[in-house]
Amino acid sequence: MLEPTRPLSCQFDRYPRKRTYMENLHPEQHEVALELRELVYLVDSNLQQAIEGDPVTSPEYLDAARQGLEAMRKLANHHDFVNLPTLDSAELEMARFACAYYQSGACDTLTEDERTDFLDIHAQHLTQLEGVGRATARRLFSAGVYDPQALLAMSDEALAELPDLDTATRNRLQASLASHRDSH
Repeated sequence: MLEPTRPLSCQFDRYPRKRTYMENLHPEQHEVALELRELVYLVDSNLQQAIEGDPVTSPEYLDAARQGLEAMRKLANHHDFVNLPTLDSAELEMARFACAYYQSGACDTLTEDERTDFLDIHAQHLTQLEGVGRATARRLFSAGVYDPQALLAMSDEALAELPDLDTATRNRLQASLASHRDSH
């Protein structure tokens, strides 16, 4: 057996290991990147549990995934070097899943308060539009509307076909949506 002429750790000095992208970051950026990576894993694992798991526990996993996305949004807002352009689409996809989940009847086992909380949490994107409060957002979400842009594109006829909207709410909503379309 041949004995190395130098210690083994020194034999590879002439072939320096390339630094990874994460190692080239400023320490604060590196720490934030690690935190974002953990949040992505958290969101992913909780979404998988919500999709594949027991319908009774799925709302809890869906809420944990939503909280992970909120934490990602906070990090992005707090650090100007963080750019997460797909976060909006991820939040919208989560709302789409929550809406389909709700419409499938999976929330029927929840208490009335739990169901209201579920709707308030997942329909909150709709309240970004003027004239859409929490109660109207809940009704719209229950009817399958989860996307503010889709609501804006909805015709008056399609809006009239949505269940659980009384005439006064429908008229207020139509006026608000028309005003929003005219201003943009």
